[in-house]
Amino acid sequence: MVYVISILGFIGGFAAGLFIIQFFLRGKSNKELKTDKGLHWKFGIIPWVMAVLGAYSGMMLWTEYFY
Repeated sequence: MVYVISILGFIGGFAAGLFIIQFFLRGKSNKELKTDKGLHWKFGIIPWVMAVLGAYSGMMLWTEYFY
């Protein structure tokens, strides 16, 4: 069951990361988003970090309250 909670935390964290970068990239034009490769490394890591944190927090919540 801890795997299910971790997967749900991973998906939720990834969605939260996408929601966060939406605010940072709101003022960028479509052309700028396609051509500026620096944005990939600057903002592309945020959803993955949030996904890992979501999976970790789901696992910690499971072991703290339900294990």
